[in-house]
Amino acid sequence: MSTSEELESRHSRFELKALLDTSLLLIESHDFNFIINNLLLNVMGKMMITKAAVLIEHPAKKNTFVVTQLKGRSQLKTDDEFSWRPEPSQKLETVHHYEEQSVPDEFPEVFKEDKFCTVVDLKTSNQYMGYICLGSKMNGKSLSVREQEFISGLSIISSVAIANSNLFDDLKTANRELDRKVQELHTLFDLSKEFNATVDRDQILNIFKFALLGQMFVRSFFLILDRDGEQTTILRHGIKSDLPEKTVSDLFNYVDQQQFVKDQVEERFPLLSRERIQVLLPLRLQDEKLAVIAIGERANREHFTNSDLNFLNSLGNVLLLSIQKTYLLEERIEKERIEKELNIARTIQKRLLPAEVPKLNHFDVAAHNFPSRQVGGDYYDIITRPNPDEHVIAIADVTGKGIPASLIMANVQAMLHLLAPTELSLEEQTGKVNDIIYKNTPPDIFVTFFWGILSELDSTFHYVNAGHNPPLLLRKNTDSFEELDQGGVILGVVQTMTPYQSDTVTIRKDDVLVMYTDGVTEAMDLDDVEYDTPRLEACIKRNRHQSADEIMQAIISDVNTHCHHQLGDDLTMVVIKGVD
Repeated sequence: MSTSEELESRHSRFELKALLDTSLLLIESHDFNFIINNLLLNVMGKMMITKAAVLIEHPAKKNTFVVTQLKGRSQLKTDDEFSWRPEPSQKLETVHHYEEQSVPDEFPEVFKEDKFCTVVDLKTSNQYMGYICLGSKMNGKSLSVREQEFISGLSIISSVAIANSNLFDDLKTANRELDRKVQELHTLFDLSKEFNATVDRDQILNIFKFALLGQMFVRSFFLILDRDGEQTTILRHGIKSDLPEKTVSDLFNYVDQQQFVKDQVEERFPLLSRERIQVLLPLRLQDEKLAVIAIGERANREHFTNSDLNFLNSLGNVLLLSIQKTYLLEERIEKERIEKELNIARTIQKRLLPAEVPKLNHFDVAAHNFPSRQVGGDYYDIITRPNPDEHVIAIADVTGKGIPASLIMANVQAMLHLLAPTELSLEEQTGKVNDIIYKNTPPDIFVTFFWGILSELDSTFHYVNAGHNPPLLLRKNTDSFEELDQGGVILGVVQTMTPYQSDTVTIRKDDVLVMYTDGVTEAMDLDDVEYDTPRLEACIKRNRHQSADEIMQAIISDVNTHCHHQLGDDLTMVVIKGVD
């Protein structure tokens, strides 16, 4: 082997060993600066190159490079940026070498002044990273093919090492983010347990407040809650400004999506600027906006990241669910209280009605009261007068439903029991009842009222009708009805100016008298068609040979069939049938 061949072989073995040693060193390293520094020292030391610069492509700017490392005296500075993309003639090559006098025109002027005449690609098979720019050799000679191959090998090894380093950094970042997410989940889980452990709304809000202070380092914030269309501030901390109702309402309606506070928002709501509010966050349940959180700056002066906002949104939703739970619990407790009171009221009201229908010698009597709610405004009564052969029979319907109507009904019942035993005429008594109701009830409250005295001595029924549905009298062996409509105005509309009128009818054997409230004739089917009076008359005719109770039950059944058991109003009836 000649001396030159032996020398060439020795150089090759040396370069191969250098590549091997460098690859082992770099691949094990995850430090970008160490990799680049080692690469430059190897190239510059072995090639006797005086200066070098490393350009890494900007992650967000196309065709822009950042100077990340410099070796040797240069006019460049670290972190300088250049918009530049070399176009080497051989794109598949890694090393692009030029003579000093033929440096391409597309090179930045400062590169030409520094006499960077070699460009080395930093790239892997699927990732492009940047360039290494090398100055001339100390002896002024050009790079040989073998030297270019050596630099190419080093750049490939270094590029793989840089890619691994970037991957390792991305993995560390992902792990840190994952750790943060896990921590946030643990925090949310712990806070959820704290929220669920109490039904005290103030305590829930305090837990939320301390979570913002301790977890997010937030100095100031306030929370707007919407309840039934009204917006109120239910929590505030570190807020010095007043929060007027209109401002609160306008801000709630304005915030429709998560947003950072900017100039146009501050112009519309100056208090956000005064209080240094940075984030506005709407909270929703089932796509319905129910709250808005305004978050001030953080004590550590860090900006809110997307991860921070996601955590705030999750924490706010947990809070909103817990607050809604307290309101639902309060509503349930209130509903149970009202149900209990209504049950008591219903029991009291039932006791105001006759406990049982009295047995009469010459009449078969049946009565029924069914309120559409737990309590109602319908009323009937059967009162035996001092003369045991005389019985006051009454039916009434107070406007409205529920508790207000039941209170008026109770007053009517008390007045009747007071007046029934007196010697005043039925007409006078009716006038007194009307005047009392007129003086003691609002103008929109009135009572349709019918009553009379049923005598067992002569089978007569002396009555007064104060604007009530006329009772229907069906006599034996006839198909036409008599309406008992003699009387006067509805009770409570005007003070008694004209005396009420009365009339007397005789109820003989098999005659049927049906007294009813409008809950019977105005019961509607699914097409809003009323049961009406002709249908009631037809039902009475079909069942005229039955007992009073059977006639009444037949009417109730017919009404329920018509309205599909969905009564819209109280239903009350008294049926009297002559038996002797």
